[in-house]
Amino acid sequence: MRLLTHNGFFTKTTLPSQNVFEQPKVVANLTGTQDLNFVGGDMFKSIPSADAVVLKCVLHDWNDELSVKVLKNCKEAISSKGKEGNVIIIDIAIDEASDDRELTELKLDYDLVMLAMLNGK
Repeated sequence: MRLLTHNGFFTKTTLPSQNVFEQPKVVANLTGTQDLNFVGGDMFKSIPSADAVVLKCVLHDWNDELSVKVLKNCKEAISSKGKEGNVIIIDIAIDEASDDRELTELKLDYDLVMLAMLNGK
């Protein structure tokens, strides 16, 4: 698998094959590689078994009920192999204490867009 390192260069690692889980129509015509597979499905129904699940800018799109449903499916996916795994959530967080004013305003604007356009919370 190819990863972006802290200095911006790509390196080859010995990690196992990775899956990108997305709506079937999004991955229908994509071709994987030896290290990367594209899997179609619905995160509200189930998530394929995994050691770790990364949710990048996903939960902010959904109301509390649907977000909890996704997180429960993540828990089931990482524990289905009989061991514990990790759910990694990457999203925008507002920190008025340490962010400068412009950055906080940008984050709040993004939050308003999500609320208005996608019924987010």
